[in-house]
Amino acid sequence: MNSNFSVALKKYAVPAIFIILGLAILIHGFSTKQDGMFKISALFLFAAAILSVMYSSGKFKRGLINILGIGTAIVAFFTIFMMYKTVADSQKYNEDYKLMRLEAEQNLADVRFIQKLYLAKNGKYAKTWDEFLKFAETATMDYVNSKGSVPARRMTQAESQFVYNDNRPIDKAMTEQEALKLAKWSNCPADLKGFSRDTLQVSLIETKFKSTSYEEGRILAGIGKFDLQKLPYIPTTKTKWKIETKMGADNTPSIKVSGILPFPEVEGAKVKESMYFGSLTSNDTGGSWE
Repeated sequence: MNSNFSVALKKYAVPAIFIILGLAILIHGFSTKQDGMFKISALFLFAAAILSVMYSSGKFKRGLINILGIGTAIVAFFTIFMMYKTVADSQKYNEDYKLMRLEAEQNLADVRFIQKLYLAKNGKYAKTWDEFLKFAETATMDYVNSKGSVPARRMTQAESQFVYNDNRPIDKAMTEQEALKLAKWSNCPADLKGFSRDTLQVSLIETKFKSTSYEEGRILAGIGKFDLQKLPYIPTTKTKWKIETKMGADNTPSIKVSGILPFPEVEGAKVKESMYFGSLTSNDTGGSWE
């Protein structure tokens, strides 16, 4: 009696464990709303456990069990491959989404910078992308060429007299404006020799968007080098951002540049994300991503 029990235990112990494990995973898969691949894997694991019991019982022909086992193994390996592919595809989707969104944020920030410069020079925002691109290609911006530094001291009474032409008290450190005026004095102090602040007009594209630090930042972020011609387009699409401008009752210009991102943050979701900067009801130019 004990001998028969011992034989049966050795014969069915492992298959029994597989059946219990397979059944538990199967119940978990259907009760917790796992994805289809998980449920298929659970089904084949349970089927493999049943085949193991059938083989151990010796009541089925070995050839049949082998055929069923090989078929189950093939389907199981295919299922595993599909699960791996699904995970890999999801990971790539998430990476593509992050890069697309990051590029959208950077490009909108660049559009905003150029539009603000357009406003400063024209008193309004560019209404169309043609206007925007034509301006950006030849636009210049102020660049302060600095030489020397402001001395960390107060002015002397003589220096203050020259700057302000009065005898006001000297109770604060020298400012940059005071240093500039003293640097042009015929009796220029020794520590201000060569001090200057010259405002130059430089190319917007070359200075702002083709500087080493800016280009390296884009490359490190994975969104490539700056391309002016790509700014009007939502990344990875041929759809342009929508430009809306308005002049308020008090002649205050406002702008909003907006668009719908090409795919949602969550893979498979139906609702896509909108992104924009600006507002048509105020002069606020904040971005939705900020």
